[in-house]
Amino acid sequence: MTAALTRRSKILLVAGAVVLALLLNVAWVVFGPDDAGEGSAIESSVRQVWASKGAGPRAVSCDQAAGRWTCRVESVTGVHVTCPLGGADAYFANPRAALSSSCRTE
Repeated sequence: MTAALTRRSKILLVAGAVVLALLLNVAWVVFGPDDAGEGSAIESSVRQVWASKGAGPRAVSCDQAAGRWTCRVESVTGVHVTCPLGGADAYFANPRAALSSSCRTE
């Protein structure tokens, strides 16, 4: 009888740990930092604006430092372009103009 209680206790302990891990994961998604969301929104916007000028880019990666965004774009021809965009609000006010004025070939 003691072995059954110990086994049941282990199962309940593992199940409780799994439930706790799932709750922490949900809390992190809901209340965690949202910089990645803004970064992916900027990357998506850069892809759309770039594609509207012709062929879409091969790769886009954006990084934030001190509140300023910089995107690196690789065109389908393999040319690497750096675009220091500044703040997200300024970029989203007019994405096409921001890219036209800030992008330069490496």
